[in-house]
Amino acid sequence: MELQQISKTVSKKIEKAYINDLELIINTICNEYDIRCRHTQTPITKNILLQKFMWKPDKVCQGITKQGNVCTKKPIKDSDYCTNHLRNLKLQEQMNCVVNVVENKQSLDSNLTLETIQVDNCFYLLDHTSGIIYDRDNMTKVGYTDSENNKYIITSDPFLLEALS
Repeated sequence: MELQQISKTVSKKIEKAYINDLELIINTICNEYDIRCRHTQTPITKNILLQKFMWKPDKVCQGITKQGNVCTKKPIKDSDYCTNHLRNLKLQEQMNCVVNVVENKQSLDSNLTLETIQVDNCFYLLDHTSGIIYDRDNMTKVGYTDSENNKYIITSDPFLLEALS
């Protein structure tokens, strides 16, 4: 675990040093020389060079795979999700599902009208009548709705979750 943290710190320091060195080189070149485009002879500004040569990490989809790993696909334009996760998100936003619970650790009514919601890039089921938030996989209580602030509260406090009704 410590080795991973050290690796991340070192790579961030190397990345920062790379960016600083590159900016210094581009500033020096722009101050010393007039740079022009080969075919049009239009002057090239420092900002164009910085955009061309500065490394920017590729965005990655914010979705989670079925195995529980972070999705490694590129998101589509103007979105945080790849096509698969965006399609799933849209389907779940449109759908209000009725869940029949046969066997559960916590007693639930056999027919709840639940809506899929997203909190901190995770999907949950919300019962609007009680304000209770359930885990999608095992239908256990994981949170509640704060009606005063219109916020979803996810908690692991067993005493608080047991008191929810």
